[in-house]
Amino acid sequence: MVAAPHYLATNVGTNILSDGGNAFDAAVGVALTIGVAQPYHSGLGGGCNITYLQASGEHGHINARGPAPAGLSRDMFFDDGTPNYTRLQTGGLASTIPSFVAGLWALHKRRGNLPWADICARPAAIAAEGFTADFMMAKVYSQASTAAKVAKYAQTTEFAAPIAEGQYVVQPQLAETLTAIGKDARSIYTGDVAKALVDTINSHGGVLSLQDLADYQPQHTDLHETHYRGWRVLAPGLPTIGSLQTQLALKILQHFPLDTLTCGSAQHMHLLAEVVKATYHMRASIDDEQAAAAIADDAQAERLAAGISLDKVQALRLGHDGDGSCTSHFCVADVDGNVVSQTQTVRSYFGSGVVCPTTGIVLNDSAGDFSLQAGQITTQGISYQGDYNLLAAGSEPASSQSPLIALHPDTGDVIAAGAAGGPRIVSATLQALTNQIDFEHSPQQAVAARRVHSHGAGINVEASAHMAQALSSLGHTIKATPSMGITQSIRRDGETWQGGADPRGPGGAAVVLQTGDTMTVRRYGTSYGDA
Repeated sequence: MVAAPHYLATNVGTNILSDGGNAFDAAVGVALTIGVAQPYHSGLGGGCNITYLQASGEHGHINARGPAPAGLSRDMFFDDGTPNYTRLQTGGLASTIPSFVAGLWALHKRRGNLPWADICARPAAIAAEGFTADFMMAKVYSQASTAAKVAKYAQTTEFAAPIAEGQYVVQPQLAETLTAIGKDARSIYTGDVAKALVDTINSHGGVLSLQDLADYQPQHTDLHETHYRGWRVLAPGLPTIGSLQTQLALKILQHFPLDTLTCGSAQHMHLLAEVVKATYHMRASIDDEQAAAAIADDAQAERLAAGISLDKVQALRLGHDGDGSCTSHFCVADVDGNVVSQTQTVRSYFGSGVVCPTTGIVLNDSAGDFSLQAGQITTQGISYQGDYNLLAAGSEPASSQSPLIALHPDTGDVIAAGAAGGPRIVSATLQALTNQIDFEHSPQQAVAARRVHSHGAGINVEASAHMAQALSSLGHTIKATPSMGITQSIRRDGETWQGGADPRGPGGAAVVLQTGDTMTVRRYGTSYGDA
């Protein structure tokens, strides 16, 4: 089963599974292909968080978020005592250490079936042969700030000019880089690719060193477990604080009879908004690493639940709704029961704007997720009260990513879910999961349903005029928005696998069915292009 945010990635994943690959092989192929088809969201110059479940029952997290380079310091982002957030998000200083490939290699080297080079060759072929730009790529370029950033920092690449829907996109440099990585996964950290990255970033004022790249290794960590309506919900820990925040939201919702509400009703949207707002209020109160690690504490959840009413708005005022932040999420599973739920990013559209001209790699701007001063509102719209998340060399910024896997101990059912959308990842993932557990939605129904979000004074809602009026009558300040986040989910229900790809993007979900020697691909929901 594959559910990915771009149909080309779904195709690569199902082809790998059809060719005898397992979920870990498919995850690598899907992840790399997303970086080719959606280079503005994620890719070789970014990072990822991987939650995995093996058929044996073993599970874990690979943290490849990416730390700040050894030569990076907070004082580089101040002008006469005033923080410069533009510098934190564009140009050479904005990039943390590219960690994406190391994370994929860590997943594959102990668990994959197919040769690494064979997997890398598939997205390399797409980059070399080209593909048709979809509506989302064209939409990215329609934003003046993105176009200006790319024009300033990526002047010698294929991304320098605006791209229209239907235009053919070819990335020969990226194809060569993927081929090189297929031969040696560490070439991006020790070889010619590494040198090209360092030279490019530092030509734009960065401080990345060859030593930073050579020393980098992803972290293998345990998953945090919580329970919701009889399900075991597994999620990464820090620095993916969004996962712990989603678990906190589930613990709060546990105190409310969600299944007695009508899914998508004003009362349902109200409750979700209040719960998400409460978790962001809790996140904003964090002042150190110890408090961050304990964010999903049962006592805190009970206290926050006690402050929520089904017919009244909480008077919690936070910073603002944060930026959109660009990310990708996908889910894969195989016939043996291996499952991967993975979120990856270069953070903003086209990351820092810096694109290496000889490798085609888009460099991230993940330094933009750090805080520069205690108590100051970050680009994510959160004001941490103490030293937590302050930029420091070698540290990793807090992340809203929330790649989850939920297991039902009695039935053996499995749900994998996650989302893209910066601060809205938490609310989108929460709804994808609860829509399936509380309202018995299929994955496709769950990811397509109307969403709500809040971590400011008002709420964002994908609303009709009627819904906006109903929520306003409950006391909410409404910020109507046409779309929030991109979510993917897959589910095993008994012996049946289903998937859902968010119709807000050009994704697709498909299952590979085998009968004897015959392979059939069944698709779920909508997919864009010639899937």
